[in-house]
Amino acid sequence: MISTMQSWLTQRHPATFGRVFEAFVVVWAALLCGYLPATLETERIVGTDPNVFATILSPFRGPILAHPLVETGFVIGMWLFGALWLCQRWVPISPWLCAVFFTLAWAVRLENMGKTIHVSHLSALMLWILAWWRQTTLSEYLNARNQRTPWSGLYYPEWVFQTCLAATCIFYGWAGWSKLIESGLDWPNGISMQLWTRLWGNPHFFATQWILDSRPLATFLQAMSLTLEVFAPLALLSKCRIWIGMGLVGMHLGIVSVFGWGFHGNMIIIALLMLPFRNWFEEGQLNLFPFLNITTTKPGAVS
Repeated sequence: MISTMQSWLTQRHPATFGRVFEAFVVVWAALLCGYLPATLETERIVGTDPNVFATILSPFRGPILAHPLVETGFVIGMWLFGALWLCQRWVPISPWLCAVFFTLAWAVRLENMGKTIHVSHLSALMLWILAWWRQTTLSEYLNARNQRTPWSGLYYPEWVFQTCLAATCIFYGWAGWSKLIESGLDWPNGISMQLWTRLWGNPHFFATQWILDSRPLATFLQAMSLTLEVFAPLALLSKCRIWIGMGLVGMHLGIVSVFGWGFHGNMIIIALLMLPFRNWFEEGQLNLFPFLNITTTKPGAVS
């Protein structure tokens, strides 16, 4: 185990996958921040229970935190530094500030809502890990840029991929285990699934009526979701990763189709990390260079 971790710290891969993953996470985070001003008047309820510790901003809850301009300012900051990050300007300052402003923008919203919404959590984790990557490999990135290989230079460490994967596995694993701790094996009873479908289900999607008409189907879908979340940490094992990944992607596809909840980004993050996209990029089966009009060599991984 120690030798494996040491290898993760030293091993370098072509940055193509890392840059694609990075670009997606930043763009998706910007879209999530766009959701905040769009729903400022409809979903923002000032007056969260003062005894509930919701985010890192809970100790500062009060009139200032409740002012709409605070949330809007953080959103604008995230967009500004996210754009600089995508343009590879002010690295690594722009990645850190992008992660900070994204986290603060959503923390303000959660402090002023009467419900919990967790579409932003995984994206926030990914932003912090990617900012950490850019900080620790700044000299390697600058060297790759000087050599005109900013997309394929060997400055994507194995630990970045493994940390993103571990964070995703822990996030979903805790989601499953928290359901078991709170509700036990009674959580997948089918009744709650049918109630959610009745309240928020898309009446135009064919599976919505199936769920409403069949308690066994609703129970099965809940049980499968719980099972996938509980065993999500198994994706840390390469032999299980693709199966857990396909299951979680299918789960999110169902959630998005039936309920329309905004887990599109989570679904794509899971697919990029758990399906063999990194191998396809490194083996040249997915080649972005013609699209990007970049002339470069094709280096292999090194330790």
